[in-house]
Amino acid sequence: MTEKTEAMFVTGYGGYQNLALRQVDAPGAPKDDEVVVDVRAVGLNFAEIMMRQGLYDLAPKPPFVPGYEGAGVVKAVGASVTAVAVGDRVVYLMAFGGWQRTLAVPMDTVWKLPDNLSFEQGAALPVNYVTAYHCLHDLGGLRKGHRVVCHAAAGGVGTAVGQLARLVDDVTVIGTASQGKHDFCKQNGYSHLISDYRNGAAWDAAVRAECPEGVDLVLDSLGGCDTEKAVSLCRPLGRVVCFGISKALTGSTVSYLKLAYRVVWQGYKFSARDLMPKNVGVLGYHAGYLAREASTRARVAEAMVELLKLAEKGSIEPFVGKTFPFEDMAKAQEYMTEGKSKGKIVLLMTPPAATEEDTPKD
Repeated sequence: MTEKTEAMFVTGYGGYQNLALRQVDAPGAPKDDEVVVDVRAVGLNFAEIMMRQGLYDLAPKPPFVPGYEGAGVVKAVGASVTAVAVGDRVVYLMAFGGWQRTLAVPMDTVWKLPDNLSFEQGAALPVNYVTAYHCLHDLGGLRKGHRVVCHAAAGGVGTAVGQLARLVDDVTVIGTASQGKHDFCKQNGYSHLISDYRNGAAWDAAVRAECPEGVDLVLDSLGGCDTEKAVSLCRPLGRVVCFGISKALTGSTVSYLKLAYRVVWQGYKFSARDLMPKNVGVLGYHAGYLAREASTRARVAEAMVELLKLAEKGSIEPFVGKTFPFEDMAKAQEYMTEGKSKGKIVLLMTPPAATEEDTPKD
């Protein structure tokens, strides 16, 4: 008889009712280059909410299993796997299919979890910290003396940006966040916070007051008219890295009128000819495309290796602001959409049996 496991499906586009926990066949013996993982925790990202709403271009057609990241215990390994072994605590990053209690992942998308991190923290690390690392360093060219602006400073990526940026000398990090989250953001590397972030003119003016000469890097997860404001804030040789379109989220379901107005009508339209006299660069980042192909996964792996070293040293520390049982995925997505969270939202699996691997070592 085939062993079964459970996976969280998107069954159609629309509201939370299109999330369903279903039984599927559990992985059998792994292929030579695969690792089978009993999952303990998975992360939640805005991209996965957009998948449910039909706004994510990479997603398969329903029904499908979303899920980029998680952490768990190695159950089995293929003949070619040498980096991890059965019983190891691990973290994984994949393109789709990560929301499953037991799954098989390619060996180049799984890494040992440092002993000082819990499974929840492991599930909070890959997407947010790889995104922040690539946007700051590979695309953003962050270096000593730079001034950085990051929207949604208290979110998963925002927290990672603050923690990573403060590792570079004399970097000023300005973030947008609601007033109640300011202390949290300051604890995670932010120098200045702007509360009136929903008012584009207000946050624009606040940044100019703090940095009259402009900034070196804006990390834009909003899209729409805010991208144009970000470009105008850059001083010569500054950069805007666009890595999200959170303005596309209008509630539990899509309002196509609001979507068209916020993202299409108000979207920033430019050409290289417009940017040349400004001496400003606009770049795009999409972790999903990097994680999708074997040819580009090496760039993700390079970042993960560095990030796990930093985590092991305590230089960065993933913050889990809220956890939900895996079966409460709809509640978790509603909580994220309402903007209540700080750090990462993580969903917890019930382990098949208590093992030593379920507890980080002292």
